[in-house]
Amino acid sequence: MREPYNMVLKAWPEPNNQKLCLDFQGLLVSGVKPGRQVAKGQLLAKASLVRHSDTHSPVSGRLIKVLSQQVTIEAGPDSGGLPPSPLPLTGLFGFELAKALRSLGVPTPRPPGQGQPALLTALVSEPGLETGAALWNDQRTTLTAGADILARLWPETQLWEVLPRGLEPLGASRVIINSDRYPLTHPIFLKKSILGLYDPKASGVVEPRILWAMGFVARGGMPLTHLPVTIQRSHYLAPLGLRLSDALEGVNLSPQKGDAVVIGGLITGRPASNLSSGLGWSSPALHLIRARHLPPSPEPCRRCLRCRLACPLDLPIDLLGALSMDQWPKASISAPELLSGCPACGACALACPAARPLLAIVLSAQTLRQGF
Repeated sequence: MREPYNMVLKAWPEPNNQKLCLDFQGLLVSGVKPGRQVAKGQLLAKASLVRHSDTHSPVSGRLIKVLSQQVTIEAGPDSGGLPPSPLPLTGLFGFELAKALRSLGVPTPRPPGQGQPALLTALVSEPGLETGAALWNDQRTTLTAGADILARLWPETQLWEVLPRGLEPLGASRVIINSDRYPLTHPIFLKKSILGLYDPKASGVVEPRILWAMGFVARGGMPLTHLPVTIQRSHYLAPLGLRLSDALEGVNLSPQKGDAVVIGGLITGRPASNLSSGLGWSSPALHLIRARHLPPSPEPCRRCLRCRLACPLDLPIDLLGALSMDQWPKASISAPELLSGCPACGACALACPAARPLLAIVLSAQTLRQGF
């Protein structure tokens, strides 16, 4: 899986005559009303919660819809409204720095526990989420600026870089080179594999998108208007709020009847319910999955152990996967104990070269376990 590391981020063409849809959690500022002109970077809403961020217009244009938690902007050449002034972050630390970051559109990550390090990770967590590796390869100056911001945000915390083989460290602090096998399908599994801890909130794990955003606003002092996103395995800096339908059309893809649009990675992603919704922090990737017929019957198990190697918790899924189909119902009775802690992420099924329905076995075992 070396190829994704050589991919660079492409700048998305400046939207023109497109509608951008921004979701936010906060309160609209005075004057944000339908029909008003806005300037790129203009403040639209103030965050209501500490770890959320303020919302700024990613483009110049006209407000065409304003709801309590969503605004829609029609991009255009007009630069009405009030463009922001740069906000220097020099000399800010801790709470004041976090407040400034939020005002520029960057949410602050959860800090690690006392005495625990923060993990700056560029591990490829699953297929379709290689943006982190592309960022690490292509945006090193911005990421380094982000690491400096993080060191001032958490001055008492050590920074560890957790990287797959083939990526050069930023030099922020301690470096851990990890195998680039995947999927480590959740940050909590990553942290467990490195520190031996189970952290359900993934505190102290800083993904490259957050690090990049910190560095971006630190270098210019201007609000965040674009985010890194993977669209069909290519990487872009796309405007916040870009509608999913426009993003797909921009890469020459049009969903047909029966197709599925997945937001996120190909394992842990979720189906998109509305293609008019916009890209944001919760949409690191976008994939179009064409409709297919049912797959053929699985081939015999090859005893390659790829299913077990792919499992983020190293569960012995191979013991079940190697059985014949007529043995699975009986074997599932003992599976709940055997697969204790299984997250049902689908990593084993994805890795199987024989297309064995391993995820179906796992889901059956979970159902049995809940019934006991």
